[in-house]
Amino acid sequence: MQLLRLADVPLNQRDRFFYYSRLRAGAGAVIFAAIATAALKFGSQTGASLAYYVAAVATVCLLLFQKLVTSRFRPSNWLERVTDHGLFHQVPLLFE
Repeated sequence: MQLLRLADVPLNQRDRFFYYSRLRAGAGAVIFAAIATAALKFGSQTGASLAYYVAAVATVCLLLFQKLVTSRFRPSNWLERVTDHGLFHQVPLLFE
């Protein structure tokens, strides 16, 4: 076993990648946005103040979810890489 930095991992066109799901992160963001929009619309039509709180919580969750969604579209978004040189596993950083 050998520890490598991300820049030291050999790249090849024939490599197989295993990614974090971009579709799942995008779908989660769309769901949070739909909940916030529906709660705002319901609150404005009925005057229910609870709907505005639900919209605020959904918006805060969407803002916290933003970094997770944008990180899925980076080139370094891979968990495993299978190459001719071996199997590479990327350990996610907890604190960047």
